Amino acid sequence: MYRFLVAIVSVLVKIIYRVKVNGIENFKDDKPIIISANHTHIFDPVILAMLTKRQIFFLSKKEIFEKKLSAKFFTKLGVIPIDRENTDLKAIKSCFRVIRNGDLLGIFPEGTRVKTIDINNMKKGVALIALKNKVNILPIHIEASYKIFSKITVDVYPMIETNNFDNMEDSEAIDKLTEELFYKIYQGRDGNICSR
Repeated sequence: MYRFLVAIVSVLVKIIYRVKVNGIENFKDDKPIIISANHTHIFDPVILAMLTKRQIFFLSKKEIFEKKLSAKFFTKLGVIPIDRENTDLKAIKSCFRVIRNGDLLGIFPEGTRVKTIDINNMKKGVALIALKNKVNILPIHIEASYKIFSKITVDVYPMIETNNFDNMEDSEAIDKLTEELFYKIYQGRDGNICSR
């Protein structure tokens, strides 16, 4: 079902938008990785799904599972529900399972759609999951207004390797990795990015 929907939606997206992808050579999906991007629009997961033939298991707010029909639909797509207001151990364990199965995990590190570039929007979950499972993170930036026939630019950056943080204490490693992920996603863009 996932692949069928992605194939159909990909055709529609390419008709409606002009999609340009830079750095696709950085997208190495032969091993489990965490795909992590900025998030401004509901279509962002679709854009990421178009970059690989493999299924991406996305983390998303539990509210989309509240209705039985939508819960069944998103479960079939492999979406993992998470309680954004509390520490959700069940969701974290599901993320661990995806990685240990050798699959691709998709997480928007700010936890929700945001319009402002601010390091304070970043959550530490991506870093925690990556470090605990020793998997690398693929930072991606999506530039799009999503207006009909507009351009969508996707920048795929080099992988962030978690073994670079091996000699740090857990809390320091999580903080440093979260910070690096922010700067890799938003490098050179306006906002609070220069307040380092």
